[in-house]
Amino acid sequence: MPLRTNLQCWEYGISLCRELAFQYETLYDYQSLSWIRKMEAAYYDNIIEQQRIEPEFFRMGFYGRKFPFFLRNKEFVCRGYDYERLEDFQQRMLGEFPQAIAMQHPNQPDDTILQSDAQYLQIYAVTPVSDISDVPQLERVPERIKSFYRINNVSRFHYDRPFHKGPKDRENEFRSLWIERTTLILSRPLPGISRWAEVERREVVEVSPLENAIYVVENKTQELRTLISQYQHRQHHGNINPLSISLFNLFYKLAWDFVQQSPRDTERIHLKDL
Repeated sequence: MPLRTNLQCWEYGISLCRELAFQYETLYDYQSLSWIRKMEAAYYDNIIEQQRIEPEFFRMGFYGRKFPFFLRNKEFVCRGYDYERLEDFQQRMLGEFPQAIAMQHPNQPDDTILQSDAQYLQIYAVTPVSDISDVPQLERVPERIKSFYRINNVSRFHYDRPFHKGPKDRENEFRSLWIERTTLILSRPLPGISRWAEVERREVVEVSPLENAIYVVENKTQELRTLISQYQHRQHHGNINPLSISLFNLFYKLAWDFVQQSPRDTERIHLKDL
């Protein structure tokens, strides 16, 4: 089970241990049964005690006729290494493709680039979209356990492009600031045998200013919960609970103020669910 342990996917190792334990018990191979049960127990200890860094994910587009056939004019999503940020990943990819020209925008390339006798590399960060049914919903489940299911076995990722729809509000430009949200659906979930997976198709929707405000509040709330979990897990020192609660109240108030200013959209959003 080297891949799953190297990626700290101990939850998947546990299911494999159980399958082997059933076979060993059926064969009355108690020595092997004892060994596999100890391994399973060690995985549980790792889940409880070990710090797991949430990786970042990056979308890569390989455009131009100079790329090999299996990459040419295709896009992929890659799971980055621990602590690897966008700038680090870009440098690593440009090191592997030294002739490539880095594209500085997230727009889809036109035929001129696709059919060019060159290499164009387009990279930007994407956010995993987990299946909510895969994430344990019980309040007593530690946040560090929930976070595992949010970033593993994921086949959908999205990125946002802001744009103004209609005339810009001079008093509050955010009222007309919409989001074009592109969701990438992969051919297989990440992580897997490889850190890469090809994008099979994409979906594009427009997100209203209010919906985006609620989305931001939800994300900030999740970040605070993760941070609190880290402090409770003794990864940091000090008590940040009062600060976290204050920040949450602040974000909630901002969203509520937005609702008061945009009453037409409130039926579409349920703040009580946050």
